[in-house]
Amino acid sequence: MPPRYLDARRAAGQGYRMSSYLRFSLFFAAFYSSMGVSTPFLAVWFDYRGLSAAQIGLVFAAGMTMKVVFTLLAGQLADQVTRKRDLITAILALVALLMAGQHFAPSFVPILVLSALATALQAAVVAITDATTLATARSGAFAYSQVRAWGSAAFLVVALALGPILQASGPEPIVLIMAALVAAAVLASRGLIDAPTAARPATRPDLGEMLRGFIGLLRIPALRRLYLTAALLQNAHIFYYAFSSLHWQKMGLSKEQIGVLWAEGVVFEIILFAVVPRIGFLRRPVALLMIAGAAGLLRWSVLGTTAEFNSLLLVQALHALTFGAVHLGSMQLLSECSPPGTSARAQGLYAALPLGIGSGIAYMLVGPLYAAVGGAGFYAMAALSVAGAVMAYGLRHRQAPQ
Repeated sequence: MPPRYLDARRAAGQGYRMSSYLRFSLFFAAFYSSMGVSTPFLAVWFDYRGLSAAQIGLVFAAGMTMKVVFTLLAGQLADQVTRKRDLITAILALVALLMAGQHFAPSFVPILVLSALATALQAAVVAITDATTLATARSGAFAYSQVRAWGSAAFLVVALALGPILQASGPEPIVLIMAALVAAAVLASRGLIDAPTAARPATRPDLGEMLRGFIGLLRIPALRRLYLTAALLQNAHIFYYAFSSLHWQKMGLSKEQIGVLWAEGVVFEIILFAVVPRIGFLRRPVALLMIAGAAGLLRWSVLGTTAEFNSLLLVQALHALTFGAVHLGSMQLLSECSPPGTSARAQGLYAALPLGIGSGIAYMLVGPLYAAVGGAGFYAMAALSVAGAVMAYGLRHRQAPQ
């Protein structure tokens, strides 16, 4: 919807708030539904196609590395354009084609290229969408956590439904299902509302100007510490994302049980997203990050110790804290610490540094780590969580940007 219609909807009061809430919620549900396939089951598809543990780690690492460039460029572009909805639609259409192309890829190298491009472009959409959603949320239309919860709910439904389907069909259709769900997100993106922004001249900044803008953001001490904190806490999940399903499958768990374990974590994530706006203590972003670090120490230590289903059920609830609390705390701190007019670039740096370079390095390491020690690799993730909690403590005395 063009920006000129936004003010009219805002003037309509509650009607606008309900409309924007439903539109953003529908998009988040459609967008994150494909991740309910890729996050728990893409490694299983790679294994089905004959990739080794080291190759699987390399595919994931390549996507994270390419994500650095794509998210920085997307953040710069998104801060320059007013119709972010059209940008989101175009990128997602390309992602759907790349995902479908993997089904027909004959060998490792084409799979590597197609998967890496799809991952990088999808990450760019996350950066643009989060910046747009946070800008709209600041108008009082809704709380960010409320619409983000619908993404988690869709992830949950898909992860639960896919276990029995794959048990019957095998892993072959996984990437085609991912492509179909991204295509649904393409349609849902047409309902997004572009938040009003100040008019900007239609300029095309050169590379030097772009780099100076990003360097300026990195000179903000709170943002630097936040990026490092998020790198530690978020990348403590990389071993889990890459190899937990494969590890549990080899330890005798069924695909239905694996789907339940992934879904359970997301259920508690949704609960967290729902209660954060209502509980004052949980609206404190630094507290969320420190709690996440403590929860990570417990969760990853248990996952490194046992693959017994009932024990896993107990600790998978901590996903709400190890992931959900980090995400909400980081989004709030990004909004607080970014100077006006730089939110998409700050989101781009967040996606490029902790979630791009950091995740790329982590993915390159977890393949050999799993090959060497198996499930004991979760202990390394526990150590990252502790380090992240220590870094988060230093954000208590952050200063607002000038």
